[in-house]
Amino acid sequence: MKYQKFIFLGIFIVAFVIVYGQPIAYPMYSSPLKAPATQSIKSTNLTYETIPTSGFANYIGKKLEAIQAVYGEPVETISTGYSYTISIFRATESSSYMEVSTIDQKIVGIKVIDPKNDAVAPFSNGMTMSQLTKITMIYPNFQLKYENQYVDIELSEEDMNYRPLIGFENGTFLILFFDQSSSKLYSMMYLSEELLLKLVPYTMTGEVLPDFVEQHNVDWTTIDHQKVDLASNTLKILRKREKLTVYQPNTTLQAKANHILAEFLTHPEDTLTTQRVQLMQRSIAGQESDHFILTDEEISGLLQANALTQSSGYLEIPVIDPTFTILSWYSNSFLHQKYMQEKEESLGVAFSKETMLVLLQEKQTTSKESNEP
Repeated sequence: MKYQKFIFLGIFIVAFVIVYGQPIAYPMYSSPLKAPATQSIKSTNLTYETIPTSGFANYIGKKLEAIQAVYGEPVETISTGYSYTISIFRATESSSYMEVSTIDQKIVGIKVIDPKNDAVAPFSNGMTMSQLTKITMIYPNFQLKYENQYVDIELSEEDMNYRPLIGFENGTFLILFFDQSSSKLYSMMYLSEELLLKLVPYTMTGEVLPDFVEQHNVDWTTIDHQKVDLASNTLKILRKREKLTVYQPNTTLQAKANHILAEFLTHPEDTLTTQRVQLMQRSIAGQESDHFILTDEEISGLLQANALTQSSGYLEIPVIDPTFTILSWYSNSFLHQKYMQEKEESLGVAFSKETMLVLLQEKQTTSKESNEP
């Protein structure tokens, strides 16, 4: 009987070690969840999931008349000079401001600022990132197929926090713009896949990238003036959102902006190194996926050479769609701080096709304008 107890105890110890010791010797792990077959990308493991098509995404690909039937005629329509037009709808039932981009009367993009919630559901104006994550995951990588070639899109950490990208089931996309000061949603852009790839709002790599094609036989003087007005109006709208004084019109500063931009484009070597000139030329030719932006040192040199004091500037290439570019600035920590300061400043904007220069000058404290040429 005594031996039976020892045998039973030995068997119990062995069983205990086998059952409870196995997870230690061979720790359990869960295999990665597989994405649905329709969402997998064959050439890499980069995946993203779409959400049901909703809101203005339903208009992408339709004729302009479809949105006009609901929101009326645009108050203004301008050409970008790059094969698509921008129709402006102000103070509609769905937003305080709306732009519709079209190619041959076909809608390829819709931008709204301060949208009404029923028009953009399941998203809502003023929603936080935490609320957004209850609707969809935020993906850092997208892979699209364009002309039988893969294009990889990579979002930075700031992109994911302030300019996340959402994909819809109908193949369209949505860029959400979050305010840097409040971290709340304030603007949205619905767009086609091709327009997304052309605007290059994120880091993109691929063998074939679509590019905007400059139109010939167009009135670039008129187009540039219209883009100046569009950029100025967008900055005005955004400053009003933050209850800041709007930029003061200044004909002298405006003339300076036009002069500086013309001189820079004629003689970039006076400001840039040879390597930087070549980079700028590749950007203009559409051979660079990243935008060309003057450094602080380069822009300071331009301002000093033109005797502009108490001033700052920003030059970017390419800027095809001024409103889209400025919305991106507003969601950028550095540029939001630059353009949303409380001090009174004058504004000068200059355009030359796809090059935009923005000058700001603090309000002068003397009766004599120090910004005279």
